[in-house]
Amino acid sequence: MHRYVLLLRGINVGGSKSIKMADLKKTLSNIKFKPSDDNNKSSSNNSSNTSSLNNSNNSDDSAGAVDNIQKLQNIKSYLASGNVIFDLNLKLLSNDERRLEEEITNILMKEFTFDVPVMIRHATEFHQIIANNPFYSVKEKKIDDLYICLLISKPQGELVENMMKDNKDSYSPDEFEIVDSTDAADATCCIYLRLKSGAAKTKLTNNMLEKKFKVNATSRNWKTMLELKKLLQ
Repeated sequence: MHRYVLLLRGINVGGSKSIKMADLKKTLSNIKFKPSDDNNKSSSNNSSNTSSLNNSNNSDDSAGAVDNIQKLQNIKSYLASGNVIFDLNLKLLSNDERRLEEEITNILMKEFTFDVPVMIRHATEFHQIIANNPFYSVKEKKIDDLYICLLISKPQGELVENMMKDNKDSYSPDEFEIVDSTDAADATCCIYLRLKSGAAKTKLTNNMLEKKFKVNATSRNWKTMLELKKLLQ
């Protein structure tokens, strides 16, 4: 069983894009997702026992196709801002994570009639996102000014470089650091934030960073990130 984090952008903020968590979990529990053939082969090669949905000795191809349909299981939510933990019976390849993100966004549009970009990361990747924060250490007790902006898709390298070269003094007293994966298959790009001026006054808002990188993004305070880490254990 593999655990994942699902983050939704911009729901239940100021009365807009309202989704009850019970309704969200019900909608997610009804999703049936068929991984790509490459994902099924990869899972099979890694371990013949990784998927409880594929434990039949029947070698019929059509039966296998049915067996490989994945459902989101053990769905849990934290707060009403769109933080979800769920399990799958196999580890998705990066391209299938992106496909599932798109499918969830499409289903939410049909169910709730508004656009909700989403981001999915495997537990291992999420733990790495936590570990990569240059402003945080496990010994640090004060985390009230720590935030993270997670880019939902990988931005153009030139845009990342431009932001890195930006005059950081113009955002003072707030600070930021960008950690962009060098793995082409990894869509993760995070902007770690220390907002000494506070989230309400900073120039480093989610909307501003979306414009800079020209991709959708979703932001969380560090307390939420640490609580999600606990739920993954």
